[in-house]
Amino acid sequence: MTKFEAWIGECHFTTSGGEEAHCHCAVWADGYATFRAGVEASVLYQNLSLIRLQNVQPVVTLSDVPAHIMELAQAVHSGHPAEMGAMSVIAKHANGHTAESYLTITEHEIAPLSDQTDIPFWDRAWIAPELKELLFCQPQDGPKMRTYLIVDATLRKNVIGAFDLDNVDVPVQCLFKGSAAEELKESAPYLIDMTLPDGAWDDGGLVPAFHKSFFAKHWGHNTGIFIRTTALMAEVCGHFRKFTKVQVEADRTWVFFRFWDPQVARSYFESIQGKFLKNTQWFDIRDGQQVWRVIGDQSDGKQAWELIPALQMREGKHVTGQILLSDTELTAISNYRKDRYEMRAMTFFRKQFSRLADTLSDEQLRGVIRLAYQNAKKRGISSERDHFKYLIIVAFWGSYFEDDPQYQPALNKVLWTNTEYKQFDRLFELIDQSDEGRRKDLEHPMRTLLGFERLYSRPISEITHEAVEERLRAIWPNGMQGLSSKDARAFIDCSGRIGQRLGLNGSDIVAYICLALYFGANFAQDPIYPWAQTVLKMSDETRRRHALGDAVMTYFKNLMEQVA
Repeated sequence: MTKFEAWIGECHFTTSGGEEAHCHCAVWADGYATFRAGVEASVLYQNLSLIRLQNVQPVVTLSDVPAHIMELAQAVHSGHPAEMGAMSVIAKHANGHTAESYLTITEHEIAPLSDQTDIPFWDRAWIAPELKELLFCQPQDGPKMRTYLIVDATLRKNVIGAFDLDNVDVPVQCLFKGSAAEELKESAPYLIDMTLPDGAWDDGGLVPAFHKSFFAKHWGHNTGIFIRTTALMAEVCGHFRKFTKVQVEADRTWVFFRFWDPQVARSYFESIQGKFLKNTQWFDIRDGQQVWRVIGDQSDGKQAWELIPALQMREGKHVTGQILLSDTELTAISNYRKDRYEMRAMTFFRKQFSRLADTLSDEQLRGVIRLAYQNAKKRGISSERDHFKYLIIVAFWGSYFEDDPQYQPALNKVLWTNTEYKQFDRLFELIDQSDEGRRKDLEHPMRTLLGFERLYSRPISEITHEAVEERLRAIWPNGMQGLSSKDARAFIDCSGRIGQRLGLNGSDIVAYICLALYFGANFAQDPIYPWAQTVLKMSDETRRRHALGDAVMTYFKNLMEQVA
């Protein structure tokens, strides 16, 4: 049995005066559902409406518990199940009231299942306990609460490699109708009845194979959202079917609305929290039936978010009408998806290029990723997988590699600018070849250092293409092997012009060109090298020269230490 103990959480309420109030609350509970029920019971006659809960967890999981929290926790037991802390008003609008909120949005930590290797397969848990409670628990009285999944067939197929929704052991219904259902069969949204059969809560042998497969392979991949309601499948299907195609408010154009994508759903519903009509349209099914919960996964399945319509939504007439997407809602969806992409891209970059990533703060790395995304999009790259591949090129050749003459021979070989399909694999082979030359040059750091020292101890009397190329080949003999004299001249001209715009001259501009062969022609503006932007903005020539030398030495020293 689940253990009852003191749980603590932050509770946000709307008062009868329209203010948003906040307090901590302790509840004698065995999980989130019991905690919420305890809070709601405590404020039932206090003219308070619960709008959201945050940081709900057992007190024993906390470290350094503040005294006022400990007092609340020590006050609750089986005979006194809830204790509320001091209430405080958070904020008011200019008219004296906070905006009304019709949705509670809560995040739950989902602990992964422990290793079950030594447990017989028939006794193994098929779902994390917290997730099981969230998705399949039943109220103590009242009608049966059903659980449905609206799943994206394309996203599901991306996980397992094939369309399989026509051969599963649970009821399935496509949200598209007629010819669209047939023509878009493998990319349409589907409603799946995942309500547990009688007895399946305690007996894993009664759990459908679809459930076990879903939570083993699909949870954490953002393939769909869960709906909890007492309504039957036909009613739920008819209700959500009308939202698959909606109008944009600004120009009344019709668009397919992928509300079943957890990333879209979370950001969209957050943007309409204060809109009574839209909340009613979404969560009031008809004939007294409502949507009681919408649940989705995030953070690779380590968290789940839960949307709970306010109690006011469960009263009054059924509201009909067409959903319109406002500019604010579209922006919220776009920003959320962009933010989630950036987080995934940062994780990818730090995993694949840890040495380089360690030289960047999170904000600096985000700047690299944003610029790469913009440049890739201009090039016609759309899929996340190809955006990540573009990011790989940036890691090796810099953010402005497409405009850098030293990389044009390789880009021309793969027809980079002339084909819609990018030959990434072939380009990666060429990147490996150029990177091998760099690595060989860095195996002789004294030669490199002496080459740069020579730029100042024995400066070039007349800066010509030939003289600069000679210095480049002395410092980077392997790195220059792939460049013909024609390509070298173009590179020298390009990086030299950038150096002039920075106010460099003489040996300083030659040094910039030589550094640019490693860091890229426009490394002075590249967010992947933030130190360069800082140093090259210095107006004092001597300070700038010394600071640039120190910054480059520090950069290479850090890389070498990580290799060692």
